[in-house]
Amino acid sequence: DRHRTVLERVREQVPEKARNAIDRALENAKEHRNRVLERFTDENRQQIEERLKQKLENTIDRFQLNQDRFQEIFENKIDSLRNRLSQ
Repeated sequence: DRHRTVLERVREQVPEKARNAIDRALENAKEHRNRVLERFTDENRQQIEERLKQKLENTIDRFQLNQDRFQEIFENKIDSLRNRLSQ
């Protein structure tokens, strides 16, 4: 959609002769997008959504693990500094 928006803006600024080419590019992009969307059945969409959901959950889990590790490292460093200062 971003490309379509850019093409539409450009279309307004070019000479009349160039507008036909931009119109064809817009139409081709629309047809291509429709063909791609038609390939996705409802089942395919559900599978893709499930995979994306799982990847997101895995990413969140990894961030939580990293956060826990960093917190532990930070606390260990603080304890180490306190011990040095108290000596």
